[in-house]
Parts: sequence; structure tokens; C-alpha cells
Amino acid sequence: AEQLIQGVPPRYDNRCRGLKAPPPGGGPAALRFAVEGGRVGFTDGVHGDISFDTKVMGDFVIIGSDGVPSYNFAAVVDDAQMRITHVFRGDDHLSNTPRQLLLYSALGLAPPLFYHVPLVLSAKGAPLGKRDEGASVRGLREEGYIAGAVINTLARLGWSPGEDGLIGLDGLAAAFDGGRLSKSPSVFDPETLLHYNKAAISAIDAAELLSLSKTGARGAEAERVVAAVKANASTLVELDALIAPFIGAGEPDAGAAAVLENKTAKAVLKTLLREVRRAESLDEQTYRIISGVRALTAAKGRALFLPVRAALTGRTEGIELVNVMKLLGRQRVIERLERYASEG
Repeated sequence: AEQLIQGVPPRYDNRCRGLKAPPPGGGPAALRFAVEGGRVGFTDGVHGDISFDTKVMGDFVIIGSDGVPSYNFAAVVDDAQMRITHVFRGDDHLSNTPRQLLLYSALGLAPPLFYHVPLVLSAKGAPLGKRDEGASVRGLREEGYIAGAVINTLARLGWSPGEDGLIGLDGLAAAFDGGRLSKSPSVFDPETLLHYNKAAISAIDAAELLSLSKTGARGAEAERVVAAVKANASTLVELDALIAPFIGAGEPDAGAAAVLENKTAKAVLKTLLREVRRAESLDEQTYRIISGVRALTAAKGRALFLPVRAALTGRTEGIELVNVMKLLGRQRVIERLERYASEG
């Protein structure tokens, strides 16, 4: 309290520094490192030459009164035993470095090279925390993000590998250069993650994507569907939503059900059903069939496409309607149209 009143950084006042043994009845005691006056300096791989005045440190704890080693002491011993040569960490650890360097010296150990990287910021400009969108690995997994996309996004925070596309771990390792780390804070951008995730989904084969899907769909037919729709998905959650109408019964959600109640919708579906029944297949005739329905009903735009999409997929959004019909095939298109229209 006195130090704060004097406007100096709080530090241990050394009152027990000269004790040769714990005082009688003193109870458990902490073990401190005796810091002598002077400066501690090092060259940081990001910020360059840095120096600290040891006067502001005081004698710091290395073993607590509970017998547990402090972070700084444990980190030095652990890194030394593991023969760590380079330490990359947030620049909020800069104040720990001079204490650790004193310990390395006292133990007769060569210190590693230190790289203190600015903390990653959220879009609001504050250090990214666990409550921020995209900060939790579990949350990212549940939202349908793929490991490779997350790694590529994180790798580019405060550093650039020199190319924009997806890069594997080996490629990122080969390209990494600690000397090119930025001194400025980087900002986590969810849109960048979404970009890499879309690219990752497009690059993965259908069988592997199915193994990541929560729909439970498997087999050649499901793989055919995935291959056809994956370019439209930015996350695995979106991919599952695109797959669902083709592997299930296509039951309409609330939005699609509302569309299907419209009288104009019923007229469109009735005409489409008749035209599909006349066609031998949909592979080469789908565009012609839809154009014919437009001409026969005078419906166009959303009035034409929404009822058809709602009837065939149970949704009001999805992949291109022509591709929907091709994926379902003539017989399933007829079966789904028959639920909402008839020739009568």
C-alpha cells in the first residue's frame, strides 16, 4: 500500500531476505530468488533489443509456501529439460522473460531464443477471448469448420506464408520464418476462416466428407450427392443441410410449407408434374421443362422457382434448381410433386 501511494511498482520489500532460518512459529514459507541490481537484456525475435531494470522486480517467488514451483521457475526447468531452443508466445509474457533469464543464468543454462508475438484481437479490437466467436476449438468443430481451414487461418495471424491458397502442415512448416512475424496485432476475421473452410470442403473427396457428416448417410448414392453439392457449402453444417433433402423424404420446413399453400404454387407444380411425366429423362431436358412451365403458367422468378424448390427439397434455399432435379432423378421428382399437385 505504501508503494502504491508513492507511485512505484509494488514489489517484495526484502524484509526476510537476510534470514538464515525461518522464524519460530512462522509457518510455511515461500522460497524467493535474490535479484541483484542492474539490467537484464535480450534480443527478441519480433521486437528486437529489449532491456529491463531489475530494481522493479524485487525478489520473486520460485517455490510457493505450498511447495508448488512458480510458473517462471517451472517453465525454465521444463524448457531446459526438453531442450527447447525457440519460445514463441504472446507479448503479454514479456514481463516474465527477464525473471526467466536470471534463472537460466543462475542454473548455468543457455536460454532459448524468444519471440513475443502481439496478441490476436477480435473484430472489436480487444484481445481475443474464449467468449468471442471462433475462439473455441469445440465451438468451431460444432459449427462445421475443418481442421485444415482453422490451421490455415491461424497460421496467417501475424505472419504470411507468401501464398493465399490452402497449405498443408508440411508446407506451412517449410515456409515459416520467425523473422517475418509482425510487430502489429493481428485481427481474427471469421470471414477469412469461412473462405478457407469453403476451399477445404471443395478439396476433400465425397467419401471423406460423408465421414465428417452428421447425417449418417453413406454409400455411393450419398457420395454422388455430396460431390454435386459440396461446392455450395462453406461449413459442414451447411453441407449437411444441402445433403438432407436428397437422402431423406424432403419434408417441408415452415417456410416451404407456407409457399406450398399458395394457389399459384399449386398451378406451377401441377404443370411441372405433367411435363416431367411426359419426359423420358431429366438429364438433358430439365432446362426445357422448366422453360415450358414458365411459358404455360406465366410464372417467373420466385413465383416459379420457390414452389418447385419447396416441393422437391422441403426448403426455400439450396443448390441450383436444375441440379436438384437431376440429382433426384425423374421418378423421385414425380413422387414429390404428386404430394402437392395432381393432373385433375
